[in-house]
Amino acid sequence: MKQDCLSQITTTMEASRKYGLSDSYLRRLIAQGKVRGRKTVRTWLVDVPSLLQFLKTERKPGPKPKRSR
Repeated sequence: MKQDCLSQITTTMEASRKYGLSDSYLRRLIAQGKVRGRKTVRTWLVDVPSLLQFLKTERKPGPKPKRSR
C-alpha cells in the first residue's frame, strides 16, 4: 500500500523529462497551487496524478511576443 503512494510521487526533474515540461515550470505550478507537490530539503516533489489532471485541462497560450516595427 505504501509503495503505491510512493509510485505516484516523483521529482520535478524526472517529471520534466517524462512529460516535456521544464523543471522551473513544474515548480511554479506547485507554488501556484495548480499541481500538488512540495519541497523537501533540496528536492521538489510532484504528485503525478495531480500533474496528469492538470495536463488534461485546456490552457490558454501565453502572451504573444511584441512585433517590432
